[in-house]
Amino acid sequence: MNFLEAIDGKYGEELTSACLAFLLDHSPEIRKSVLGEMVRVQAINDTSTDTHFLVRPEFPTVDADSNDRGSLDVLVETDDCIIGIENKLDAGFTKEQPFKYMNTLERLASERKVSSGGSIRAELVVLAPAWRREEIEKHLRGAVKHIRFIAWEGILKALQDTPEQSSRIAVIRDELSAYIMGRIEFFTDFANKLESLARPITSTANDTQGALLRRVWEIFRPTTKYEGMSYRPHPAKNASYGGYFLRGAVDLGWYGFVNDERLGLNNGGAKFAIGLQEPLTSRLRMESFAADWEVHKSESPPPGWGPNWSVWAFTLGLDCQNPKKWESLVAPIHVAVESLPEKDRLGVYGRVPNSPP
Repeated sequence: MNFLEAIDGKYGEELTSACLAFLLDHSPEIRKSVLGEMVRVQAINDTSTDTHFLVRPEFPTVDADSNDRGSLDVLVETDDCIIGIENKLDAGFTKEQPFKYMNTLERLASERKVSSGGSIRAELVVLAPAWRREEIEKHLRGAVKHIRFIAWEGILKALQDTPEQSSRIAVIRDELSAYIMGRIEFFTDFANKLESLARPITSTANDTQGALLRRVWEIFRPTTKYEGMSYRPHPAKNASYGGYFLRGAVDLGWYGFVNDERLGLNNGGAKFAIGLQEPLTSRLRMESFAADWEVHKSESPPPGWGPNWSVWAFTLGLDCQNPKKWESLVAPIHVAVESLPEKDRLGVYGRVPNSPP
């Protein structure tokens, strides 16, 4: 099967699984690197591919206990192991995932053992972004010992560190890496920047906070345009907040960082916050954000803000590395803007600079 046939009609997790399977199947060098990374982080036991190697994407499975049918994203056979790879790039687990796959893997291992006469084991790995480690390992807690987590970031590094003689394989590898990083990395080195993001503001947002705000802008930007001008945030500088305005016929909103003390909190740091005025405020509810975010809504506008402002403050954690989390934050605001009468909405998408609230 050629590459285009392998990825035909696929998107997201299915696409990345198909690409990974293709690379493993067509590049011995990549095969060695990826399996080596799995062994290095103890996701699987040591294995070899000297005499046997086979890759099968979207392998059909049947749970012997429930007769539930499914599909394992990638199945890999080596000299002494049947390895299942369940790709969780961003989706959650469905019922009995990934445990139900072990029956199929153990059956295949048993069949191989009979035919080869050697010792064949079954192992299963869950491949997901590093920020999902805690969630997935908690889900796997108490499971059989042969189910382990492995981070996409480690696999991507193994791919990039692999010398590749084929220019075609190198292009597929690089495109896969870029596609996955775009799906899992909202802000580079996020975990190590959390402390800096939470620091109180002394004159304006610090460099790390400013960089995050510019990145958030890429998510905030609507696709709709009004009067030929696209929506633009405007810088705001103050001793205890720093961010961008959403300008309409009136000041509709603002997002940025606000010191905890101005939010009525005593944490001594700063929070990412969104401030909105009417007519947007009444179009949003606390529930619009609460499902995906740890959120605090100020009982009254922070000192120095006008009486019509409502401010939501959000706690940043490791899961904020997920671009979809930020999309879930911005989506209800987009919906609220789109629901405004045209006279209020015109100009939200780029007008004159303004002063802080």
